[in-house]
Amino acid sequence: MTKYQSIFRFKEPTSDYFRGLFTKDSAIDPDYHKLVDPEFVEPVKGTGKLEIPNFEDVTSLDAARIIFLSLKKAKQPVPFYFNDVGMWEWLSCIFHQAHPNSSIGHITRYSPSNQSGTWNRHLLRTPVWLYEMFQEDSKVYLAKPLHVGGDLIEPWCQTRSVIQKNMMGLLTKLYFDEETQALKKNFKAYTKPGNHRDLLSFIKQLRFTHKVEDMSVEDLLEILPERFDRWNPIRS
Repeated sequence: MTKYQSIFRFKEPTSDYFRGLFTKDSAIDPDYHKLVDPEFVEPVKGTGKLEIPNFEDVTSLDAARIIFLSLKKAKQPVPFYFNDVGMWEWLSCIFHQAHPNSSIGHITRYSPSNQSGTWNRHLLRTPVWLYEMFQEDSKVYLAKPLHVGGDLIEPWCQTRSVIQKNMMGLLTKLYFDEETQALKKNFKAYTKPGNHRDLLSFIKQLRFTHKVEDMSVEDLLEILPERFDRWNPIRS
């Protein structure tokens, strides 16, 4: 287990050093002494201890919980820190071992962006944002290896109006296996009707005739077309 007394932030965000760590096929590992060196970093005041288990086993849900509990100790509410670029970059370095070099993707996965279309790509900030809203129920989005981009997160979190508790409950009922605590096999099959992207399109259409945010999960399951029957627990 890796332990830190608090969360830190880089004094100089998005430095050449940071970018070098998150270049595809880079063989460079973080200098962990540098990550606590006051010449380069400073503590985020009031945050609690950060204790990280075996990096190979950590999921997005695990990471979100760990970071959230540390931020929760501070005087400021957790959303206050969502735009702290230096902090999220430091956290990306701390979790660097959870990312195989071959899986390193675009820099927005590690350095947060507020630009439309990319703001939800960060592999730590977005999970913490979802966990802050939904706590352990966010598992439908986050029960995956940390280095894997969320196939549910990007399309569903692009449309803020559907980031609702009932939508999360609907996704859970349709595509999450409570026994294995993982997403069901083939849930994202792109060529088949009834996948989660098809569901998102249906919900967007439904908003023209229904106040979707006020509907219960049961009401939504009842109204789903037949093409979702394979996943629908009240019909399958």
